[in-house]
Parts: sequence; structure tokens; C-alpha cells
Amino acid sequence: MTDKVDKAAAAMNTSDWVPPLARAGFAARGIIYLLIGGLALLSALGRGGSTEGSQSALETLMHSRGGWILLLLIGLGLAGFAIWRVVQAAVDVDCHGKDAKGLFVRGGFLVSAATHVGLAIWAVARAIGYASSGGGNASTQQEWTAWLLGQPFGRTLIASVGGVILGVGVAHILKGWKTKFLKHLAITDKLAPKLIPVCRFGCVARGVAFVIIGGFFIYAGWTYDAEQAGGLKQAFDTVRGVAFGRILFGTLALGFVAFAIYNFVEARYRKINLPT
Repeated sequence: MTDKVDKAAAAMNTSDWVPPLARAGFAARGIIYLLIGGLALLSALGRGGSTEGSQSALETLMHSRGGWILLLLIGLGLAGFAIWRVVQAAVDVDCHGKDAKGLFVRGGFLVSAATHVGLAIWAVARAIGYASSGGGNASTQQEWTAWLLGQPFGRTLIASVGGVILGVGVAHILKGWKTKFLKHLAITDKLAPKLIPVCRFGCVARGVAFVIIGGFFIYAGWTYDAEQAGGLKQAFDTVRGVAFGRILFGTLALGFVAFAIYNFVEARYRKINLPT
């Protein structure tokens, strides 16, 4: 009897503190994508700006008045988002199940948690002066890609990583195109016509970027060349370099702004159904 009471109390406590962390995390992630998309959009319009990854985008905050405070808050928000991802994976909040597909999705949540923990640590450390500026994400990706290539079956590992990233990208495209995100949002019929096109566009745009990045990793494994592994900056640059690249690049940049809005929508309307 005591065990049941303890478990119920733990579940109740989780319901109290997890939702605020999740919503703060969605908001923090929205700010990052707003920075990335906004800077890329300015670049597409020829008005300055740059095509960088998450760290480089956040670095721009340090050059604004009180920017270190914003960076610190974003870092804390990202830590909250990482905790939310762990809860998603462990508790199966969205009912993905325990079959192969469900376990793959829940495993993806854990990878996302690790990624956001890393970015959160960097943001907090940078805000309080313990992390260096610049660099971005590309060099780090190439360093660990080179390390993996040096391991047994390294080429297979890198290609597999690329396949997973590509698969996540395709899943994002389908999520947006089929509006699968709607089942997780508690939005009214009045708001839906205004929010759905933006959220759909944002999910598809992020999915396209992931497909390109996944392709980079697969090619890096195929050619045994770590320098072929790229991140978001390289994905933007690739789109810019094709026919009608400036238009496509601007569209992708605008899509990232839309994905930022989608995160703000999730921060406000995300259904967070924890066990009671």
C-alpha cells in the first residue's frame, strides 16, 4: 500500500515540474531557430547575416546588450528541453509503444536529449565566460566523424549515422506534410487555419535540412573523408549553390523561421499527458 502511495506521489510531482520545463525548452529552441532562420534570411536578401549552426547563431546574442543573460536563460531552457526528451523516452508520453518503430522514435528522443544537453552546457558556459566563442558546429562534427572513421567498421558507422539523420529528416517531412503534429497540440478550431500552414512549412523545411545533412554523412562514410560530413551551415550552402539557389535558400531560411514559430506554438499548446 505504501509503495502505491509513493508511486502516485512521484507521478504527481513529475506532473508538476515536467510541463514547465518542457514549455520553457520549446520556447528556447524556438529562439534558436528564429536566430538561425532570421540570419539566413538576411543573408538570402543580401542584407548581411550568415548561414551558421546553433552555437554560432547563439553567439550573436553575446554581442547585444544584456545578451549573456538571454544566452544563460536559453541554456537553462534547453536543459529543460533535454529533461523533457528523457521523460518522453522513458515514460512514453506520446504512446509510441514498444514495437520496433516505437523504440526507434523513443531512442531518437534520447539522442535529442544528449544533443540539447551539449548545447545547453555550451550556452551556459559561454554566458558566464567559461566557453570560447566562434567555431560553430561543423568542425566538431568533422572531428568526431574522423574519430569514428578510425574505428573498426568506422565507414559503416558514419554511413549508419547518416542514414538515421536522413530517416529523421524524412519523418519530419511526413510529420509536416500529413500534419501529424496536430494530435499533440490543443489548439482551437479558430486558431488551426492560421497555425497549421506555418507549422507544416516549418516541419518540412527542417526535414529537408536533415535529409541534406544525412546525405553528407553517408557520403563521408562512402568516401572515407571526414571533411565531407557537414552540418546546418553546409546544408544551407548546398541549397544556395544549386540552380535557383538564392530562391530555394531564402525559402529554406523562411522555413526555419516557421519552425521557430512551431516551437512557440508547442510551448503554448503542447499536450503533456504524464501518467497520474
